[in-house]
Amino acid sequence: MMQAAISSRNFALPCRVALPHALRASAYTRSLAGHARKRVATRRAIKATSTAEALPPASRTADTKLGELFLRLLPRHLYYGLALVYPLVTAVAGVGAVWAPAIVQFISSLPLVQALGPVSPLLHHLATTQPAATLLSVVVSLLTAYLAFFLMPLGDYVLGRDLRNPSAEEAVAVAQDRLYKSVLYAYCPLHIFVLCGLCHVLSTTATHPLAFVGATISAGVSGGILFTAAHELLHGSHPLDKLGANALLAAVGYMHWCESHLAHHVKVATPEDPASARRGESLYAFIPRSIWGNIVDGYGIEAKRLRRRGIPLLSLKNKMLAWVLSPAALAAGAYLVWGWKGLAFAVGQAVVSILMLETVNYVEHYGLVREKDADGRYEKVGLQHSWNAAWMMTSSFAFRLQRHADHHLWGNRPYQLLRDIPEAPQLPYSYPGAMMVALLPPLHFKIMDARIDAYQATRRQQQHLAVAK
Repeated sequence: MMQAAISSRNFALPCRVALPHALRASAYTRSLAGHARKRVATRRAIKATSTAEALPPASRTADTKLGELFLRLLPRHLYYGLALVYPLVTAVAGVGAVWAPAIVQFISSLPLVQALGPVSPLLHHLATTQPAATLLSVVVSLLTAYLAFFLMPLGDYVLGRDLRNPSAEEAVAVAQDRLYKSVLYAYCPLHIFVLCGLCHVLSTTATHPLAFVGATISAGVSGGILFTAAHELLHGSHPLDKLGANALLAAVGYMHWCESHLAHHVKVATPEDPASARRGESLYAFIPRSIWGNIVDGYGIEAKRLRRRGIPLLSLKNKMLAWVLSPAALAAGAYLVWGWKGLAFAVGQAVVSILMLETVNYVEHYGLVREKDADGRYEKVGLQHSWNAAWMMTSSFAFRLQRHADHHLWGNRPYQLLRDIPEAPQLPYSYPGAMMVALLPPLHFKIMDARIDAYQATRRQQQHLAVAK
């Protein structure tokens, strides 16, 4: 069943040229099938919302006045358009790594700045003397990291939580609104274009090594949103969704994740799932286990599919060839066009992107376990098996990824319909904050283990009360 869901599908537009009748009929039939699949996916998303457990309607859209204002200023799909800011900030970081001193020197020469008295000489000194000029380049090169780990948590604190949950009636209109999917489609070429541009600028222009590293880190931090967009697309049903997901994942050499992530949905919160962190397991122990486990799952699923269908390894239908050759071709292209610097940037940003993904994976299910029944079968995936957060700024940048319990309950539900479920385990902070705390295992264990115990005790008490009634 999972293989049927993740297999690639052919799609053809209605035939517009003179073809034999049989070919025209075949193309037309494929077109109808493609449109039918889109309608089925939309109906499933709407049905998931209408048949889900009823949640009490929120009396407010946010728990702060500033949050409500933020939602009014960025309605509907514009709320998620903030994700497009990530590659743009990364582009500024790359430009700053190379030309920050020159830009600051130019600013210091502007008449308006010179009229500010000591500001102009100070900026000129900062841009033309060492080590101040180098420090300036390095500081600016890390702009994306500041956005992810300072501005987003600060925005979450100021704006509060996004309390909106779509009703069944709203889900009909929202699920059919193509602008939400357009944000994802716009993100794909934008991110790849920025990566190529930075690779060119950093490789062909004299750049301090530390600034080069900083810009590479910024590109990798932006890769955290790359994985979020790819995650949403790989759950989609349209061929463009699969194309976009594969293009993004090829840029970071992690194309097998299209398969291994869907296996994660089957095995989540069990010891067999490499992407579910165990209680007491540090981030540094989890990351290598998860990376290797995802490789084993992804390639193992594809190998079984090939054996089942009798497809030879050296076949264009073998996805593993694309998983290996596509990133290898991109790396080779970076080296041939931009030399060792281009290759270093391409590999470096991919490594940081993967670390971002795996750190998020660590946070999402840490210490949550599915119980086995008397027959040794795991219980059904429930809301109690994913950590959640509803903080507004991170939700807008990350396509509501923090509403993770609802995603695992309804894997085909598009991001704009994901619900905030208060009964699910709640993180005390947004994902960026959780990622930073995870870097300090003793602090992470102290906070999260106590939270696991408190949640499980509350859940057992609720179950006892339900039985007593």
